Amino acid sequence: MPQEAYPSPVSESRRRFIVTAGSAGIVGLAGCSGDGGTDTDGNTDASGDSDTDGNTASGGDPVDSSFTSYTRVRPQDAQYNPHRLQNEGPGVEYLFDQLAKYDEDGGFIPLIAQEWNIPSEVAAGDVIEIQLNEDYTWHDGSSVTAQDIVTQLRIEKLFDDPVWNSIESVSAADETTVEMTVASEINPELLKHNLFAERRVNQPHSVFGEYAGRIEDATTDDERAAVEEDLVNFTLEEPVGNGPFQFSDRGETELVLERYSDYSNGHITADDINYPNVEFIFRDGDTLPLFLSGDVDGGDIILPPEQKNALQDYARLQVLPLNNGEGMCFNFENQWLSNVRVRQALAHVVNRQDVLQAMPNIAEQSTPLEVPCSLSTNAIERHLGDLAGDFTQYAYQEVNEDRATELLEAEGFSKENGLWNTPDGELFELEVASSSSGTWLSHGQSVVGALQKFGIRAQLQQHGETTFWGDVIPNNDYDMVTHAWGGGGAHPYFTLRNDLVAQARLDVTNQPVEWEVPMPIGNPDGELETINVEDKIVQLERATDQEEATELIRELAWVSNQMMPRIPQRQYSQVHYYRVDNWEFPEPDAPSMQPPAASYWPLRVGEMRAKTE
Repeated sequence: MPQEAYPSPVSESRRRFIVTAGSAGIVGLAGCSGDGGTDTDGNTDASGDSDTDGNTASGGDPVDSSFTSYTRVRPQDAQYNPHRLQNEGPGVEYLFDQLAKYDEDGGFIPLIAQEWNIPSEVAAGDVIEIQLNEDYTWHDGSSVTAQDIVTQLRIEKLFDDPVWNSIESVSAADETTVEMTVASEINPELLKHNLFAERRVNQPHSVFGEYAGRIEDATTDDERAAVEEDLVNFTLEEPVGNGPFQFSDRGETELVLERYSDYSNGHITADDINYPNVEFIFRDGDTLPLFLSGDVDGGDIILPPEQKNALQDYARLQVLPLNNGEGMCFNFENQWLSNVRVRQALAHVVNRQDVLQAMPNIAEQSTPLEVPCSLSTNAIERHLGDLAGDFTQYAYQEVNEDRATELLEAEGFSKENGLWNTPDGELFELEVASSSSGTWLSHGQSVVGALQKFGIRAQLQQHGETTFWGDVIPNNDYDMVTHAWGGGGAHPYFTLRNDLVAQARLDVTNQPVEWEVPMPIGNPDGELETINVEDKIVQLERATDQEEATELIRELAWVSNQMMPRIPQRQYSQVHYYRVDNWEFPEPDAPSMQPPAASYWPLRVGEMRAKTE
């Protein structure tokens, strides 16, 4: 999936695969780890030692002075306001550090947040403290302070950040101490995930303080809406970051970052990074030639199986199973697609195995979803168990045209001369929008082909990456759209929230949060009950009893399965390319080789370097 879609989520399965280019199978495998507890004082061990084939960063000039990747955003258009969806600039993983890095052992590794006190039981009124690492500075030389964190969290409250379901206030006790008052009893593990997981510190008070102040002063919905509008329209051309590399320059076809000389994260300093630049090459179309020619050193790759052996011998592929994937999303402003029976009918027509086969990916990337319910296959096994057999499978291995026909006819649709008509006698026509890059296009082509075969007049509208994410998605310019399901942290809470609440806003599909759902769970013909998914998500956040949490997970998964707000097509595995001729990386099964990519965490613990002459 393109890097612009969503931040790379943490794998539910905890597994890591490394595929050697040119080989037929998997050559490295790291074992699974359990849901271990978090070190609540923040002193989780880093990633441990690793074997780098005896090469070190000391001595000699780097063989390659610039680590090169690619971007689908034109460098001249790139901007770094995280609230503006259009043209998100490349390199955010180098520009900004997180409060803490999620570790596959179940804890969090300190970065900007050096210590924190989140006890095993958290009640309303409790005050949580986060102590910041005093060594961190912004790229303008100023210290990263508690006020920066307060500013960011207050802004993100405006955008319904889930951490605000857990806290009622945030303040700076001093320069390096953030204090948060807990709003209600909360699951402490989910609180840590909401606070730390994937939260880049990317909104310095010096740039965003004005907006945070306006939010605090706002007394009406109109005033808050005005701040939100100004924020999403604000273009930040040159980011003020805090990560190992800072913005340097941009041209027509490339954007360059340079090593930040004052970087220090508690694990390494800038002196431990022996290459001066990271460079991004612009490519709007097929990126595969960049990898086959050796023009890039790392990046997410879309690799057709037949091209796997064409990679150079120095290439390595890191396969990271994720808890998301491609999904077909609906525009709920369409009067027919707002009908649940119509969405169910389409889900019975689009065969997920056929879609999976159409994806131009190596076999290790694709995990079929037997039960579409906004949960990964591991989460289904763990939280649904045998109950999954009572969920509606829809078109998994074969199309169910009879059931699709039954559903449409019950809603007044009719079929004449092989084509479906709507209840008002017009042709049932659907415009399916897709990006022209990556797996999105093959996904859209497969879905449109299935709809046409069933007799629906479907048309595929292809758009360039910039237009697709910058105009088509925000402006609701589609009936159906190739997009995604799931994503987020390792807990099912994140995939359920993304599909049922959060992404409904992000996708601008006007998806409701209140549904009439057949109950009990497992009975699609049961009595209808009104379920507010926002309320259920909050209840899940606050569930400290595992039995209660499991029941809520099952109920929300059932809502997704029966309401079909989007049709999940497959569980995706991200493939990250990296090369070992000019670059040193840890061994494939090293603890540091974990999501989001091989070039992210090894860099921050001193285990990824340029080879030297």
